[in-house]
Amino acid sequence: MTAPGLLVTLATTAFALAADRTRTVDDHGRDRHYAYVLGGDSVAFDLPLTEVQADLALSGAHPVDALVQARGDAVRAWAATRPDLTVDVTVHGNELSYAVSTTSPDPGAADAASAAAQRVSAAARAKFLGQHGYEEVNGLIRPAHARLVVDYAAIVAPVAAALTRPGDSASTYAARALTFVQAIPYESHGLSGDTYRRPLAVIDGDRGDCDSKAVLYLALVRSAFPDVGESLYYIPNHLYVGLDLPGTGTRITTAGRSFLVAEPAGPAQLPIGALDSRHQGVAITDSRVVGQ
Repeated sequence: MTAPGLLVTLATTAFALAADRTRTVDDHGRDRHYAYVLGGDSVAFDLPLTEVQADLALSGAHPVDALVQARGDAVRAWAATRPDLTVDVTVHGNELSYAVSTTSPDPGAADAASAAAQRVSAAARAKFLGQHGYEEVNGLIRPAHARLVVDYAAIVAPVAAALTRPGDSASTYAARALTFVQAIPYESHGLSGDTYRRPLAVIDGDRGDCDSKAVLYLALVRSAFPDVGESLYYIPNHLYVGLDLPGTGTRITTAGRSFLVAEPAGPAQLPIGALDSRHQGVAITDSRVVGQ
């Protein structure tokens, strides 16, 4: 078995095309061993099985049912501290309604209690999303991509070490890591809806969509070169990234810094600085600088 982080073959800065890619996976005690051959290049690393399994369990569409349950439980727990109130919680799809009755003689007490129940529910919603790695933006729930990049930088360290070559600059490493992630097969959801995969689940399942692969890629760069600035750019139905690195190509200024774009989604092996032609000129709807 190859030791964790050991690079099997030293080669050029970029991997071969995905069409020349092979992959093997084996379990060795508490670790899962991954080995890739891409053209004439090879890379191998180990990941703890417990961490891989945790990522697989956390991946998927956001847990709507559990979120609704958490909100309802929070309102019921709050109501239990108010002996003057009776609160009936009803689930309507992804939403809750509250029927409040009170023994208080105050004619506004029921309305005030209903408003308080709504606030308790909203706080429980925000807490649940934060604990599970999600955020709410303009009424939509999505993975908290920027936060997950930071959280996973240490977790993907064995992968980053395996991709690193002696004497690498940040730009050279970022280019190699990009081709590695681009070569992971793209997961098209079609009518099945969006399915976010955590970084180790992308590696283990050998597939991922644009945001799943974007978080994996930026976590790999952050793991190896933590001083490189990173950003995320949201356009309709897509997410690409930016790196604060020297080089030519498309740049986007965000929070006073100039980021060179990159497309981790693949399968096209576009170099850093190049956008897919379908995304050129498309208005950015939201952006995030990692770590801010």
